[in-house]
Amino acid sequence: MKLVALALVGMVSTASASLAEQWREPQYSGYRLDRGQPIQNWRHHALIKKYRQLGLREPGPGQEWIRIENHFVLVSSATGTVRDLVAAR
Repeated sequence: MKLVALALVGMVSTASASLAEQWREPQYSGYRLDRGQPIQNWRHHALIKKYRQLGLREPGPGQEWIRIENHFVLVSSATGTVRDLVAAR
């Protein structure tokens, strides 16, 4: 019984560590991505058209989802300002 409990604890701690390793602070050319901050050259990143398949909400008028490194970023089409950030799965 103790071996099973120890095995479960080991599995949970390993899973938690792997999830923590996947999350990185969003970076863009050495700068943090923050809501309300503009992104230079945001049009050079991949535009996401199948946002629903990725579990993202529908962008509002004048907004687009793009992918930067390991994050989905909702930006304003006119200014390139960050509206929302979501970690990629």
